[in-house]
Amino acid sequence: RCISCNNVQAQELVEPDLMFRDYWYRSSTTGTMKDHLKDIVERIIKPGGVLLDIGSNDGTLLNIAEQEGMEVWGVEPSDALKDAPFNIKEKTVNTFFGSIESDRFFQKTEVKFDVITAISMFYDVAEPLKFIEKARDLLTPDGLMLIEVNYAKSFFERQNVDMLGQEHLIYYFIETFDDLISQADLFINDAYLTDMNGGNITFTISRVDKKSERYQVLANEEKSWMSNFNFENFEEIVRNGFDKFKEKVISLSKSNTIKVLGASTRGAMIIQMLGLDSRVITTAVDLQRNKVGRRIPGTDIVIEFDGKHDAPDYYLVMPYQFRTEIISRYLDFMKSGGGLLFYRPTQEVIEYDNETKKIKYTPII
Repeated sequence: RCISCNNVQAQELVEPDLMFRDYWYRSSTTGTMKDHLKDIVERIIKPGGVLLDIGSNDGTLLNIAEQEGMEVWGVEPSDALKDAPFNIKEKTVNTFFGSIESDRFFQKTEVKFDVITAISMFYDVAEPLKFIEKARDLLTPDGLMLIEVNYAKSFFERQNVDMLGQEHLIYYFIETFDDLISQADLFINDAYLTDMNGGNITFTISRVDKKSERYQVLANEEKSWMSNFNFENFEEIVRNGFDKFKEKVISLSKSNTIKVLGASTRGAMIIQMLGLDSRVITTAVDLQRNKVGRRIPGTDIVIEFDGKHDAPDYYLVMPYQFRTEIISRYLDFMKSGGGLLFYRPTQEVIEYDNETKKIKYTPII
């Protein structure tokens, strides 16, 4: 963390081609994410307008926007593009935004955009100012950008250390993001918070110097919080909390089978941090077939297909941002005596009480 400007960033930079060309995540995997992207489209929809989604993955957001009457274009460097609908593939360039290939593509098309979105990918960008300037130059005069990032304040408040993967380079506060945007002669007009990815903030940006009351409230809250938060003991508090969680997992594993639910990048970070292996975790299960037969990075834990596996006694849930959807999907599993272990947003065991006919939430203390 920079003492003067409070910017928080990773010390190491991994070659993007190693991380994003062969990419496992798909936006269309869960209903929660699809609903989230639909909400974003509804906020910025301009029927008849032209939209560019940077980091468009499998085209889920673009497909929604097209159905709402927008002309859509995308930029996606990974092989997730192969799973996009054909109509989306035709207008998506398979490269990194800001690359020579990307620049040539947009110079050739000469298209300008009413809306540019960058959803949960901007914190992966090593040269954010260059990115913003190139996006700005593709906007129409009255166009807007919508950028969603993991919010640094939420990261520290909720101790979301699973975000500390090799992909995520910068953890933005409103203060640091505003400084970046102003360097590109742009202005943040609005901001709002969601619980997606453990706590995201979404900024609306344009050439107009106008800020919403909601933005001002969030900025003032952050300023007050920043002056009171103790950054120095953050690591110690996190480690103590996860030590207790690890003790609970190991204790349960002595008389129960446990499988990881959701073999995500962030989940791999937590599994490695806890030092868990196949002696404690039987396997991991995932909804995406392209992960089957592989292992959680840094471990010997093999990944199975979610739709075809033997249920354990407990699932250790990794994608906690889909908590509500997961609890609903596994309700019958819990009614049969199974349980769900969550490490975030709180550490707890979730089971079904057949006597009261209610879901039981037991904190891990």
